[in-house]
Amino acid sequence: MSSFLIKLGLVVIQASSGTQLLDKLAHAGPFDLIVTDISMPRMTGVQALQLARSVGVQAPVIVMTALRDADLAEQIEALGPAVLLHKPFTRASLCATVERVLRMEKLTHVA
Repeated sequence: MSSFLIKLGLVVIQASSGTQLLDKLAHAGPFDLIVTDISMPRMTGVQALQLARSVGVQAPVIVMTALRDADLAEQIEALGPAVLLHKPFTRASLCATVERVLRMEKLTHVA
């Protein structure tokens, strides 16, 4: 997925666990967009994002998952600017979601 996002012209910084995600957010940010999976080693993507939000990280988020849990949408919505993207998804769907989230963020900063 990283190589696909790079082909879209985005700068990508990878994290392979929830704790590494928090470290990257603290030391390599700020970021225009965070794309994460729910299932990550050590802590879930949702747990990492809850901690990031608690210290002021406000970047919009795309959270990917193969889980079909009804409570999950509410958890993602509570994270602030966040979109849930269910797996499996196509590259076109990922691209459209990235563009939509970045466009929404840009409109929020203009208004």
